[in-house]
Amino acid sequence: MASIPAENLPTRSAFPYRPLDELNSIRLIRLHPASSSQAEVKCSLIHSTLKIYGDIYDDYTALSYVWGDPNDTKSIWIDGFPFPTTINLFSALRDLRHENRALLVWADAICINQIDDKEKLGQIAMMGKIYSMAEHTVIYLGPLEAKNTDELNSWASVDFHESRLSSGLADLVLSQTWFRRVWVFQELVFSK
Repeated sequence: MASIPAENLPTRSAFPYRPLDELNSIRLIRLHPASSSQAEVKCSLIHSTLKIYGDIYDDYTALSYVWGDPNDTKSIWIDGFPFPTTINLFSALRDLRHENRALLVWADAICINQIDDKEKLGQIAMMGKIYSMAEHTVIYLGPLEAKNTDELNSWASVDFHESRLSSGLADLVLSQTWFRRVWVFQELVFSK
C-alpha cells in the first residue's frame, strides 16, 4: 500500500503536512461525523506518538484497504483543505464515519506524507507497531454492491458463532482484491 510511487499518486503538493518530528510520531485522522452518507467527508489530522498514544487520545482504528486506481480520485476535506484520495479510501471513510461521534483512524495514504520518501520509509518500518497498537483494525473490502446486500445483511444479523457462510457468499468475500495484497499478512498478524 504505502509503496506506490509518488508520481502515480493524486497531486497533494498543496496540502500543508506538518513534519513528524518525534521518534515514533504518527498522524491520525479525526473523521468528523455526518448524518448523511451524501455529506462531504471532513477530517482533521492530529499528531501523536505511539509511545504516549494511550495517554492523550481515545483509541484509534487502523484501516486496511486496497488503494485502487490512483487516477480515480475524489476529494475529502482535511483541516479545511481539499485532499484527493482514491475512490476506495473515500468510500471507506464515508462508510466508517458515525452519525454523531468523531472517529480516530489511521490510513496510510493520508497519515503518511506520500511525497516525502524519508518519512514514508520511517512510517513503513513502523506499520507493524501502528497496527498492533490500534484498538481495532477495519478491513475494508470496498463498497457493497446492491445485489449482495440482502445476503450479507442476513448473515451479519445472526449470532456469529452459529452462522454459516454460504459458499457463494464466501466466494464473493474471498474474491475481493484485498485478499491478493502483499501487505495483508502484516496487517492481519499485527492487528488485535
